[in-house]
Amino acid sequence: MMWLGGDPVNGVGLALLLADIVALIWLLTNQRLRACFSLEKE
Repeated sequence: MMWLGGDPVNGVGLALLLADIVALIWLLTNQRLRACFSLEKE
């Protein structure tokens, strides 16, 4: 993380972190994308 090195958290860094978290949650909850990454075929 950027701010562990002593750098202050600015709005851009916080927005990028928030977008990262939202994208990760979306990937984990999207059934169609999960089907693409699953090893078994339906």
